Amino acid sequence: MENLNERNNDAEKNIITVDLEHLYHTGAEHPSQDDGEVVMYKIKVDDHYHYLQHRHRTGEQILALESKSPKDFKLEQCWKAEDGQTVCMHILADVSVDFKAPGIERFITKSIVHEYDFFIGKMIYHTQSSRLTVRQILEDFAKVNPIQKSLGIKTETGVHEYTDLNESVSLEGCPHFTLFDNQPVGVS
Repeated sequence: MENLNERNNDAEKNIITVDLEHLYHTGAEHPSQDDGEVVMYKIKVDDHYHYLQHRHRTGEQILALESKSPKDFKLEQCWKAEDGQTVCMHILADVSVDFKAPGIERFITKSIVHEYDFFIGKMIYHTQSSRLTVRQILEDFAKVNPIQKSLGIKTETGVHEYTDLNESVSLEGCPHFTLFDNQPVGVS
């Protein structure tokens, strides 16, 4: 059996396996397909091989082979350039990849880092956490002492002041927080 093309004699059909990684490294051509032969494309995604009968797949379908979603992962098509450097090109979820196109060596997936924005007063802050405690917002971001300052947020009915420092607060939708001074005001 050849490494490039494997022709299996099945009682019903002949199957040709085209190893895209091997094709890329040897510079060989895609085999011709005769009537009655089925072509299986052997592709590598991350460190796993997959055998696909159809020569076109979308980025989303290729991600699904690794049980990954375009919401959380992006797909890149990679190859070695002439200078030996690895070059990767982002494949959008709805873009169709033609396995018969030249230059496809392999695919890799990369986790998408979600970033959440929120305001304290007029200052914007960024985090990769979708939720923070009131204490974390005050100490880690506003850099204030929770004994001296408290956190609040404007709501439809007024302003809500957080009283529990361990309360978990959602950062979805870019909330706008405000700080309140907890120091008693002297009367003169």
